[in-house]
Amino acid sequence: MINNETYKLYLQDLCTLLKEDAALAYRHRNESDMDKGIIHGYYRILSTIKHQFEVFGIDEKDFKMEDFDPDDLLYDKFHYSLSDSAIELDKRGRKIVQEAVKRLHKDK
Repeated sequence: MINNETYKLYLQDLCTLLKEDAALAYRHRNESDMDKGIIHGYYRILSTIKHQFEVFGIDEKDFKMEDFDPDDLLYDKFHYSLSDSAIELDKRGRKIVQEAVKRLHKDK
Protein backbone atom coordinates (compact mmCIF):
# COMPACT_ATOMS: atom_id res chain seq x y z
CA MET A 1 0.00 0.00 0.00
CA ILE A 2 1.23 3.50 -0.84
CA ASN A 3 1.73 5.83 2.12
CA ASN A 4 0.60 9.45 2.37
CA GLU A 5 4.14 10.76 1.84
CA THR A 6 4.27 9.07 -1.57
CA TYR A 7 1.00 10.75 -2.57
CA LYS A 8 2.29 14.10 -1.36
CA LEU A 9 5.54 13.76 -3.32
CA TYR A 10 3.59 12.69 -6.41
CA LEU A 11 1.32 15.74 -6.18
CA GLN A 12 4.24 18.10 -5.51
CA ASP A 13 5.98 16.84 -8.63
CA LEU A 14 2.78 16.93 -10.69
CA CYS A 15 2.08 20.55 -9.69
CA THR A 16 5.64 21.58 -10.57
CA LEU A 17 5.49 19.82 -13.95
CA LEU A 18 2.12 21.37 -14.81
CA LYS A 19 3.33 24.86 -13.90
CA GLU A 20 6.47 24.37 -16.00
CA ASP A 21 4.48 23.00 -18.94
CA ALA A 22 2.10 25.97 -18.69
CA ALA A 23 5.07 28.35 -18.58
CA LEU A 24 6.58 26.76 -21.70
CA ALA A 25 3.26 26.94 -23.55
CA TYR A 26 2.86 30.57 -22.50
CA ARG A 27 6.42 31.39 -23.47
CA HIS A 28 6.02 30.00 -27.01
CA ARG A 29 2.46 31.11 -27.65
CA ASN A 30 1.27 33.13 -30.59
CA GLU A 31 -2.20 34.41 -31.27
CA SER A 32 -3.52 31.23 -32.88
CA ASP A 33 -6.74 29.66 -31.61
CA MET A 34 -4.82 26.47 -30.87
CA ASP A 35 -2.33 28.23 -28.59
CA LYS A 36 -5.16 30.06 -26.84
CA GLY A 37 -6.88 26.73 -26.28
CA ILE A 38 -3.73 25.15 -24.86
CA ILE A 39 -3.21 28.06 -22.47
CA HIS A 40 -6.86 27.91 -21.44
CA GLY A 41 -6.50 24.17 -20.79
CA TYR A 42 -3.60 24.78 -18.42
CA TYR A 43 -5.62 27.54 -16.77
CA ARG A 44 -8.55 25.17 -16.17
CA ILE A 45 -6.34 22.39 -14.79
CA LEU A 46 -4.26 24.59 -12.50
CA SER A 47 -7.20 26.67 -11.24
CA THR A 48 -9.09 23.45 -10.44
CA ILE A 49 -6.11 22.14 -8.49
CA LYS A 50 -5.88 25.37 -6.49
CA HIS A 51 -9.63 25.35 -5.84
CA GLN A 52 -9.51 21.75 -4.63
CA PHE A 53 -6.69 22.63 -2.23
CA GLU A 54 -9.03 25.21 -0.73
CA VAL A 55 -12.02 22.83 -0.61
CA PHE A 56 -10.04 20.09 1.12
CA GLY A 57 -8.18 22.47 3.45
CA ILE A 58 -4.78 21.64 1.93
CA ASP A 59 -2.04 24.23 2.35
CA GLU A 60 -0.88 25.41 -1.09
CA LYS A 61 2.61 25.92 0.32
CA ASP A 62 2.99 22.15 0.64
CA PHE A 63 2.80 22.00 -3.16
CA LYS A 64 4.57 25.28 -4.01
CA MET A 65 1.37 26.73 -5.45
CA GLU A 66 0.96 29.73 -3.12
CA ASP A 67 2.76 32.14 -5.46
CA PHE A 68 1.06 30.85 -8.59
CA ASP A 69 -2.08 32.52 -9.98
CA PRO A 70 -3.61 30.67 -12.94
CA ASP A 71 -5.61 33.80 -13.85
CA ASP A 72 -2.34 35.39 -14.95
CA LEU A 73 -2.25 32.92 -17.85
CA LEU A 74 -5.35 34.59 -19.29
CA TYR A 75 -4.51 38.22 -18.62
CA ASP A 76 -0.98 38.53 -20.01
CA LYS A 77 0.57 38.86 -16.55
CA PHE A 78 2.10 35.41 -16.35
CA HIS A 79 5.61 35.28 -14.90
CA TYR A 80 6.94 31.94 -13.78
CA SER A 81 10.60 31.11 -13.49
CA LEU A 82 11.38 27.91 -15.31
CA SER A 83 13.93 25.54 -13.91
CA ASP A 84 17.11 25.06 -15.92
CA SER A 85 16.11 21.46 -16.59
CA ALA A 86 12.73 22.50 -18.04
CA ILE A 87 14.39 25.05 -20.34
CA GLU A 88 16.96 22.47 -21.46
CA LEU A 89 14.27 19.86 -22.14
CA ASP A 90 12.32 22.42 -24.14
CA LYS A 91 15.40 23.26 -26.24
CA ARG A 92 16.20 19.59 -26.85
CA GLY A 93 12.61 18.81 -27.75
CA ARG A 94 12.42 21.66 -30.23
CA LYS A 95 15.72 20.60 -31.79
CA ILE A 96 14.48 17.01 -32.23
CA VAL A 97 11.31 18.25 -33.93
CA GLN A 98 13.28 20.57 -36.22
CA GLU A 99 15.63 17.74 -37.24
CA ALA A 100 12.68 15.42 -37.91
CA VAL A 101 11.01 18.03 -40.12
CA LYS A 102 14.26 18.51 -42.07
CA ARG A 103 14.55 14.76 -42.63
CA LEU A 104 10.95 14.59 -43.85
CA HIS A 105 11.57 17.37 -46.36
CA LYS A 106 14.87 15.82 -47.44
CA ASP A 107 13.25 12.45 -48.10
CA LYS A 108 10.60 13.95 -50.42
